[in-house]
Amino acid sequence: MILFAAHDPGAKNHISPIYEQALTAGEASEFIDLASSPESMDDRKASRLVRALRPELFIAGCSANQAEWGLIRACTGEGVKSAVMLDIGVGMKLDDISYIEFPDRFMVTNRGCVEELIGCGACRDNVVVTGSAHLETLSDRKIGMASDQIKRWYGIEDDSNIVPFFTSPNTDDSIDALNSLTYVIPKTPLSHPTLVIRPHPRTAQMERLEDACRQLQHVHYDPGDQIHRYDLLRASLLSLAMGSTVSLESLVLGTPSAFYQIGWDFNQLDRMYRNVEAVSRLRNPAQLDEFVKSVMDEEFVFVLDDTEFSNGASDRIWQVISDLRGQPKT
Repeated sequence: MILFAAHDPGAKNHISPIYEQALTAGEASEFIDLASSPESMDDRKASRLVRALRPELFIAGCSANQAEWGLIRACTGEGVKSAVMLDIGVGMKLDDISYIEFPDRFMVTNRGCVEELIGCGACRDNVVVTGSAHLETLSDRKIGMASDQIKRWYGIEDDSNIVPFFTSPNTDDSIDALNSLTYVIPKTPLSHPTLVIRPHPRTAQMERLEDACRQLQHVHYDPGDQIHRYDLLRASLLSLAMGSTVSLESLVLGTPSAFYQIGWDFNQLDRMYRNVEAVSRLRNPAQLDEFVKSVMDEEFVFVLDDTEFSNGASDRIWQVISDLRGQPKT
């Protein structure tokens, strides 16, 4: 049996396609959503769970709160091979994690992660650039709701341009960024911009962000429980995020995206996303203006750098699984 587990939405996104492929192939598999099963984050309970399930292999995400490490340590203690899917970059995900606790393999989405992990003590031979099976799957997604349908749902006028803005988990930073964006975006060439604010799932005090949105014109707060973000992205001329894998999803879906870094302290979050070179950073109004113009003039160019590894990612990940299965337990 292959055991899968992850906590953060991004971490779950990147291993869910592999879990689904395992089920389709008839593999005995189980997925633990650690956000719904926090007891599995405790080392002792994780050990009992691993002894009860007796998995052949463990595939984990790598969340910012390090939720998967209890199970990783438990698998190591029980002689179960493990692989961790690390997307974007190390950031703070390995803070206080010793290299002796590392899994048998790290599967990463870009080359920058390789050097970061080696700097943390990982062996180069145990780090494999697989790319993202999530982005690979997303690139094949069919178009969902049309732009006019989404505008009607929000009550937005037909001549408006929807701009989805994906905020960070920090409520104060999100409000600062929102206030900044609503001031500068009307000064761009984009006609009748309407912001759709999507909060991060881990946002504390979401009601404060929602209240801030209500104070502003041409701003819609949307918790995201009605319209899927993929449909929203496809229906938009461009998208903005404070720092999110959603920007990569947007680019894969064909909608230009950038990280908005005006009017808030982006340094900590930028550290986590420093390997994402395909997404532009907008740090002053002139850069925002230039970005909008390039989109409107159809001159925006999405340069495939590290995200090119999304092509064939599933095959590379299954090769890692096959290799681990072929190694004896220690």
